[in-house]
Amino acid sequence: MPDVVAVVDDTEITKEEFTVTYEAQFTTAAAQAQAGGQPVDQDALKKQVAESLVDTQLLINEADERGYEVSQEDKDSTLDDLAEQNGLTSGDELV
Repeated sequence: MPDVVAVVDDTEITKEEFTVTYEAQFTTAAAQAQAGGQPVDQDALKKQVAESLVDTQLLINEADERGYEVSQEDKDSTLDDLAEQNGLTSGDELV
């Protein structure tokens, strides 16, 4: 896999970003697949992760273009909420 998996406008989505996101999604998909007795469709999951990363970057680019900003406090709060929803103790474990 190349070091850059996609380019959105002038922003590169790296292999590392893709791998981290894919591995997290694969863990969830594998648990769901095991419960249902079905294997994980890794090709479909890879496509879904790539599309999600591109869509997220497009949203970030649009927000930047419109001048939207998020405070560090809001970022930390959101990360803490996501961590709690995923059984983690802190948003720091997500980044």
